Amino acid sequence: MKELNVLVISEDDTAAGPMAAAFLRDYSLHIHAVSAGIHPATQLHPLTQEVMRECLINMDDIVPCSVNALDRNNFDVILTLDEVDWGDCKPVTIIPIAVVPHEATITGFRMMRDWLKNKTYILFRDALRELMRCK
Repeated sequence: MKELNVLVISEDDTAAGPMAAAFLRDYSLHIHAVSAGIHPATQLHPLTQEVMRECLINMDDIVPCSVNALDRNNFDVILTLDEVDWGDCKPVTIIPIAVVPHEATITGFRMMRDWLKNKTYILFRDALRELMRCK
């Protein structure tokens, strides 16, 4: 199985994007997933770190990144969150994922985390494993 390079793009790279990338990395040693934002913040939202620790995923060293700092040609798959449009990235596979609306509370972030965990697992199970076999 070959390594698959995945970029997860969100608006500010403080919550959903880093969570999705962390789950994808957790599903396979053959997935190199990073997240980036269109308008990145300077740090992750504190509730992102808290709810991911509950899943035994440490995100203390994760810092939001700008999509402008990355070369889209280095990625096999681009996941777009929050209805972000990053233009035409052919021949890269672009997979849009709508993020569940959430409140900026611990309960809201847990809901978002759990929803993203399920969505990224289904994506991994149904699409990414096949892409890894074909690469």
